[in-house]
Amino acid sequence: MKDSLDVMLILKELHRISGFRVSVYDTDCQEIASYPEAFSPFCAFLYQNDQCCDICRESHRIAFEKANQTGDVYLYRCKFGLWEAISPLYHFGVLSGYLMMGQVIDSTPETRSSVSEQVGSYIEDSIMQEQMINEIPVVAMDMIKSYVNIMAVCAEYITYSNKLRLP
Repeated sequence: MKDSLDVMLILKELHRISGFRVSVYDTDCQEIASYPEAFSPFCAFLYQNDQCCDICRESHRIAFEKANQTGDVYLYRCKFGLWEAISPLYHFGVLSGYLMMGQVIDSTPETRSSVSEQVGSYIEDSIMQEQMINEIPVVAMDMIKSYVNIMAVCAEYITYSNKLRLP
């Protein structure tokens, strides 16, 4: 193994162990790297709707602010009911971006119905809605928390090794 891991390799490895989509955002909340590159089919479908896209961006902006305020990982449900986590990244002590994992649901029975309620007015075809929700990766809550803890370690590694260099 290399002495130091580059950021893209970290994203790939986090995705491999968690199944989460993993990405890096700059301080302007713009995605600059991700693995896999594509959003989940559910999120990609929602992003085709300008209103949904705005809702997602606002949800991310609020999460970035909370992670920035605490200086720690922030685990939350997006406005459509999917779990996401954000951790601030620093370069020589200066906030330089965020590490984000997400686009999964937990395995509790009420989660699917909650997601369905949240997207009901945006995906009117109930069969398509069910298919889209069934494609969202399902992860037990204790595993979500474990993956988030591993993400925090990776964010610390990126920070302390000064791996993230943004213009």
